[in-house]
Amino acid sequence: MLQPASAADPANSGSWLALLGGGTAKKTSSLAQTVRVAPSVGRYGAAAFSFWLEITTSDPANVAHDTLKVQELTTGGKVLKTLATFSNLNAASGYVQHSFTLSPSSYHGQPGQQITLKFTATTGTVPGDTTSFLIDDTALNAS
Repeated sequence: MLQPASAADPANSGSWLALLGGGTAKKTSSLAQTVRVAPSVGRYGAAAFSFWLEITTSDPANVAHDTLKVQELTTGGKVLKTLATFSNLNAASGYVQHSFTLSPSSYHGQPGQQITLKFTATTGTVPGDTTSFLIDDTALNAS
């Protein structure tokens, strides 16, 4: 969850980050934020969601055992779209930025509509191995 940055788990910038996964026990962890799409976004406008992600793992690099899903949901929890799924196979040294254009259908083309952006990690599927998903510098921008 949210934690101060450390030498073992550095932030992309600043002094805090979100950590999902980690440890060797099988678990599912999530982080969600409900946001209101800017009033400046009209029927044909777009909203862009971005974040920085670092994936560290001790899992074998041949099968996607641990995953992180990034999803758009209604405020009631219905999945509108899965933006991306990452796994231990995507592990890399350092943070990588990811950006997604949210379609107007996600917020019904209506400025000011709320949606929920959610990260869900499922880890610990291989005994003794661990994968950590470090998330930092999330942003929602309207165009």
